Amino acid sequence: MSCLCCCTSRHTAPKIKTSTEVLADAGFYVDRWMSRGRVAKVRKQNNTFVCRISNAALARAEQDVLHRLAGCTHVPVPVIIPSLPNCVFYKYIGGVDLHHAVGAKLSPASVVKAQLKRIACALVFCHGRGIAHMDIKPENIVVRHDGVPVLIDWEYALDVANEFEMVSVSPKRGTLQYMAPEMLSKKHLAGCPSDVWSFAKTYSACVGFELVVSENPSERPTIESLLSHLHIK
Repeated sequence: MSCLCCCTSRHTAPKIKTSTEVLADAGFYVDRWMSRGRVAKVRKQNNTFVCRISNAALARAEQDVLHRLAGCTHVPVPVIIPSLPNCVFYKYIGGVDLHHAVGAKLSPASVVKAQLKRIACALVFCHGRGIAHMDIKPENIVVRHDGVPVLIDWEYALDVANEFEMVSVSPKRGTLQYMAPEMLSKKHLAGCPSDVWSFAKTYSACVGFELVVSENPSERPTIESLLSHLHIK
């Protein structure tokens, strides 16, 4: 009897594989991990991707959003890997994000303004299809080697009925520094007007010009109206 107890106590649970091992089982080699181990640059044969670890429900929701936005040059192209349902894959686009580009003074202000205008045009496209990004910031705008800006990280994207609808969400979505005031309220309100606020803060951070919008979401212009006042050639 004592022997049985002793043997039973030595039984160990199956080893839980690391994310790197799970990706390797599916044929992906990890070049490097980013964002506290949630995002990786990975390779499979001659193809390079960006992979973000999520959960199956969030991954499906994000892939659905990206497919609905297919055709927009400034939105990443998703890649479905059925064997990894809890991961979101994008084709690797290279380049540098606006946060680093501005900090290192890699581009003149006129070029940065033009890139931001193209992102604003992309948001017009997204909002017109009932999708709010909800995490616009310089780090989420990657400028490809050919100069085309791409708005990445659609993990917090929100479905809305129109450009003016505000809905209550939990938990909060976005990055505190660029988060709209209504998201910080008790109701955690969110919608396309929240994107307008975050875009204005991003524009100010990148260009050094304060792009002022109202703290009241109902008094903010649409992203299309805001775009018409940027006067960027």
